[in-house]
Amino acid sequence: MWNFKPNECNEIQMDRILQNKRFIPEHTIVSPNDILPLLSSFPGLPELWKQIPDEYWVVKADIGRLLYIYKNGGIYLDTDCIMNDNPFLNLNPKYDRMILFTEFVCSLHDLGPRECKNPENALRVANFAFATNYKCHPFLEICIHECIRRLEYLIQLNLERWEQTDILWVCGPDVITTMFHQHRNEDSSVHLMNENYFRHLALGSWRK
Repeated sequence: MWNFKPNECNEIQMDRILQNKRFIPEHTIVSPNDILPLLSSFPGLPELWKQIPDEYWVVKADIGRLLYIYKNGGIYLDTDCIMNDNPFLNLNPKYDRMILFTEFVCSLHDLGPRECKNPENALRVANFAFATNYKCHPFLEICIHECIRRLEYLIQLNLERWEQTDILWVCGPDVITTMFHQHRNEDSSVHLMNENYFRHLALGSWRK
C-alpha cells in the first residue's frame, strides 16, 4: 500500500520488497486508485470513504488492504515487513484458504477503550500480513462489514480528533483480531500461524 498519505514525499523502500522476493516472487504496489473501484462492492462504503479525514489516511490503507485481497486473493504484506521463512510450504491449499498470523500477546489493560476485552483478545492478530488463495473469502467480508459498522459509529461521534486508539480500533488490527476470535469456530479454512515468519519493523508514519 503506497501513496495513501497525502503529499507523500518518501520513497517506497524497495530493498525490503526485493528481499522478500525469495518467498514472494511477484508483487504489486497498491495505491488509492486501485481501491476506489472496489468501494462500491459494499453499500455505503463509498460515502464513508469520502468522510474519512485526510489526516487519518491510514484508515483508508487499513480497509483498502482488506478490500484488495478480498477481491483479488493473494498475499498482503506491509512494506516494512520482512519475511523470515515461507509460511505456505506445509499448508493444504484445499483446506487452508485464509492464513492469518499472530502479532503478539498483550495484557488486556493495554487495549484501547473501544477494543474488546474478552480474554482471548489478548492474542492480537496481525493486519500487516495475511493471505488467501480464494477470492471473496467470507472472513474478509466479515472484516469489511465490521469496518463499515465501526466507521459509521466513529464518524457519527463527530470527534474533534481521532486518537491512535480510535485508529487501531476502527479499521486496524482490532477488527481482524476481534473477528477472528468471534468466528474462529465457524470456518475451518481460516488458519492462524505464529509470529515467527515475519519481522515487522513498525515504521508506519501515521503514528504521532
